[in-house]
Amino acid sequence: MTGQLPTLTRESSLPAGARRNGPRVGARARCALLITGLAALLGAWIMSTAPFAGPDEQSHYIRAIGVSEGVILGTKIAYNDPGLTPTQNAFIGRDTRTYEVARGMSPYDVGCDSGTLGVSGCLEASPNGNFPPLGYVLPALALRLSHNVSSALWLGRVGSAIQSFAFLALATALLWNATAWSLVGLIAAISPMVLFVASVLNPSGVQITAALALGAAGVRIARDPRRVPPWVLVAFATSGVVTILAGPIGLAFALIDGCLLGLLLGLAGIRGLWQGNRRALAGIAAVLVLAALLSLIYTHIAGFQTTFGFTPFGSSLDQGLDQLPTVLESAVGNFGAAALPIPLAACWVYWGLVLVLLAAALAIGGLRERLMLIAVTLVGLAFPVLYWAWIDRFSGFPVFAREVMPPLLLIPLAAGEVIYVRRAVLERHRWARPCLAAMVVSLVLFQAYAWAFNRNRAPHDVTLLPKAVFTPPLGWTPWVALAAVGIAMMLAFVALDVLGPPRRRQIATG
Repeated sequence: MTGQLPTLTRESSLPAGARRNGPRVGARARCALLITGLAALLGAWIMSTAPFAGPDEQSHYIRAIGVSEGVILGTKIAYNDPGLTPTQNAFIGRDTRTYEVARGMSPYDVGCDSGTLGVSGCLEASPNGNFPPLGYVLPALALRLSHNVSSALWLGRVGSAIQSFAFLALATALLWNATAWSLVGLIAAISPMVLFVASVLNPSGVQITAALALGAAGVRIARDPRRVPPWVLVAFATSGVVTILAGPIGLAFALIDGCLLGLLLGLAGIRGLWQGNRRALAGIAAVLVLAALLSLIYTHIAGFQTTFGFTPFGSSLDQGLDQLPTVLESAVGNFGAAALPIPLAACWVYWGLVLVLLAAALAIGGLRERLMLIAVTLVGLAFPVLYWAWIDRFSGFPVFAREVMPPLLLIPLAAGEVIYVRRAVLERHRWARPCLAAMVVSLVLFQAYAWAFNRNRAPHDVTLLPKAVFTPPLGWTPWVALAAVGIAMMLAFVALDVLGPPRRRQIATG
């Protein structure tokens, strides 16, 4: 197989009798059903984690307060936690900044670093105080509407979730093509950990979802590179800028997504894309280069660790490989303050579903598609290993999945796209659509299990609250109901789309 991946023809017709099997819900309505279900489930996630029990949530909350006051970088302050090693204290000390927090807005158990508590408040330290400000924009706006710490945190989480959900919805809209085949990879890529990180006050949520949307935009472009709708190019540029600017290593994620696009296109596809969109691509390139320069400049000014070390080569790689199992487990779900891991058996269920997708894609894909899938899988698995071996080991901390998830999520995304493009091979068999339904239903039910696991365990694992057991605002009943509604809507999407009556289908050619 040469050139770009197979493109799609216009819809081919089924016999007239096949279209009289019953009315169908419109394609846009079915897509909206899935998106709304995701929104409901994400809303339930917001309320299922105790206040300030998310990863570094106190620190990110203080950082967001600084952004809400227009402070890009606060005053640097020494960091010394007797429970950490000198290496860990030194690493955190590079990032720690202080911000003025008004009275009544301080997170629980945070002291006043200025030593005095005045009428307006005091300076409080954020160990994540030099993180790029873009990921805090909506949470900061929400904090400005708050007058006490309780409402501030919940509204800040809502702001953080909205910006993350926007990219999940964008990724869905980019890939949707009137059939669940077009979304199976994305549904698999949205692991419970994605929704959890998106639901707490943490910029990792928007970076992960923006990187996922960037990958989805690349996949959409590769479907028909000569005729790319302008809004898809805008989505590619927007998600690329946010991916680059939302976190300290966002540029690496954007480059990996760009490599995926190149692999999907091939040389013929790249030529076709350039010929049909020269002016737009030049503008996008300029915007992304500017974002990359801003990221590099900010990283330098903010004082992020830039230590690279390749020696001892073999030992560092071995230690990096030791980090990989934990990363794979946590990429499925490690809730609370990274101290509530989902059971190992459940992790195997999730990655087993991803492996089924990958195996199916390798089986029906062409040679170049198979090579692309192998390359994407190797990069996704190698990134956390190399990142820790050559950079993060100097921090003294293990690598956390939320820091390195975007390349891993490209594995199911790419596998799902190959299955979508080659689905005509599968649809010759009667079992194809039931298998698709079983895959999507399994992924949706796994989301329900993960939310219930967090809801049942998190209230008894609270260390940052005066009370030992956490109850969300309005009690658990409305949020359990909201989660159930979200899951039901996602299952309804499966029923209407996959199990519905036959319809006209687009057939992959190439």
